[in-house]
Amino acid sequence: MKQYEQYFFDLDGTLIHGGSLLPFAKELISCLRQQKKQVFFLTNHPVRSRRVLTTDLQSLGLDIFFNELITPIMGLKEYFAPRNKDGRKLFVAGSKMIKEELREQGFTVIDEYAAEEPKNIAVVLGMTPDLTYNQLQVGFWLMQQGAELILLNGDLLCLIQKDF
Repeated sequence: MKQYEQYFFDLDGTLIHGGSLLPFAKELISCLRQQKKQVFFLTNHPVRSRRVLTTDLQSLGLDIFFNELITPIMGLKEYFAPRNKDGRKLFVAGSKMIKEELREQGFTVIDEYAAEEPKNIAVVLGMTPDLTYNQLQVGFWLMQQGAELILLNGDLLCLIQKDF
């Protein structure tokens, strides 16, 4: 481990399971920090914001900082950075949190289809417990008209648990 300076850990099922830290997860992260290693935490779970997830993980006893958490929203920002020069708008079929985080990242999020040209819109589909039929209907219509589909988490099987 001495030859590596950075460590990336998936959260779901690797460090956390069923809303609890797995055995020795806390100790492993503490050991790496004592050795002055950079630690990053990854999740493809787009239901909670980075702020909320960071706080939740800290409450479990995990030594984590906001800027060490990598989420699907951050990946979306990187994906669109070279592609969004035309000011493409995003229609989100997903949670309010996803919309809020995208707006915080500087994206223009539309809630309803307006007079926009569908080719200037990307449909963002993210896992959420409050997905509506209307969101799906508008998203599918936009895609039929040429909008691009972006999936935030492409899991074929994604376990839904009460806490994590």
